Amino acid sequence: METAETITALLEAIKFFREQYFSSAYSTMGFTIISAGWLITSQSARVFLHSHRWLGMSAIIMLILTYIGYWEMSLGVQALSQGISNQLMLLGVDKVVFEHYELSIQGVYGFIFLQGLALVFTSLIIIAILKDPGQE
Repeated sequence: METAETITALLEAIKFFREQYFSSAYSTMGFTIISAGWLITSQSARVFLHSHRWLGMSAIIMLILTYIGYWEMSLGVQALSQGISNQLMLLGVDKVVFEHYELSIQGVYGFIFLQGLALVFTSLIIIAILKDPGQE
């Protein structure tokens, strides 16, 4: 593969990883917040969880496990993005051309932190429901 083709392929790859990561991160956070809202507003869901405590505890465990997976996936995608960035620099591409598409470690940790907050919020709602399903 010629250098120009390699650079084009790497630029497309770094753009792809950024777009897909942001889409996945926002979708995951959105789903978590919508789930929390549903638990807050649905009396039948709260009563169901309260009467099936094992399911509520399983949900909390699932939230923790998915968060660990989210963390690992996020760091993996960031490492791939950094690797592509390094390859582009080795090929002599000016960083100005691709730095907007590079996933920074700080940005990825920001998304990990925000997702963690959403999961803690949802877990606290489940714990509250397990104690008392509340009234409409």
